[in-house]
Amino acid sequence: MKNALAATALVLATSFSAFAADPAPNGITLPEGYKDWRLLSVHQRTDNNTIRAVLGNDVAIKAAREGKTNPWPEGTILGKMVWKNSKHEKWETAIEPMPLYTTRMS
Repeated sequence: MKNALAATALVLATSFSAFAADPAPNGITLPEGYKDWRLLSVHQRTDNNTIRAVLGNDVAIKAAREGKTNPWPEGTILGKMVWKNSKHEKWETAIEPMPLYTTRMS
């Protein structure tokens, strides 16, 4: 999963000094320590049939736990992993993720 994050991380907010020097294979420059980010939230979008996991660095995790997210503090880094939905073949009402879906910068 950590290697998958390198290919699909979407950097949403950060201070520029936190970026690593080497870009990921998809051309996005990844922040230092991205392999240690933790899960903040998951979402299911019905408009485009995707499941999303929002990850954050230590600054983001601390801010979320303390409710200090408007605005997020300096040094916050958030990332997103996205999968297309798929119906589980044995349970008709269950949804499971397909392989990682490549996202683009927004």
